[in-house]
Amino acid sequence: TSGAVDQSANRLIVGNAGDRTFSVIDLASGAVVTTARPASFTGCRQPGGMALDASGRLWVSNSQDGVHAFSATMAEIVLVSTGTLSLPYGLTSADGRLYAALGGFGYNAVAEISGTSLSRTVGVGPNPIGITTFVPN
Repeated sequence: TSGAVDQSANRLIVGNAGDRTFSVIDLASGAVVTTARPASFTGCRQPGGMALDASGRLWVSNSQDGVHAFSATMAEIVLVSTGTLSLPYGLTSADGRLYAALGGFGYNAVAEISGTSLSRTVGVGPNPIGITTFVPN
């Protein structure tokens, strides 16, 4: 459903909503080097948006109630709750913060995550599912 490019490790990380996993692909060889199914992705939780932060942590929205952080070795670090009934989809990272598009069940917002907690939400139009950052040259 989404992906993130880790330029420093020359790999692509892709979310697989069909089986609630994500795969890491070596871009030089084109081979899948690992596929992870986080223990917290049970029930109907599925990887949605993905983003890498400046420290190399991978952030993955679970398309249900939160955003997970993973280390470079794909070990789960933390789950940041975005609130019950929210559906975090797209993710992007900029200026040391992470932003998640929240849709569904009355949520039409962008969440700002700072560190390992939700710092604020900003109301936007209905059903945001994608998000990106733009930094002019």
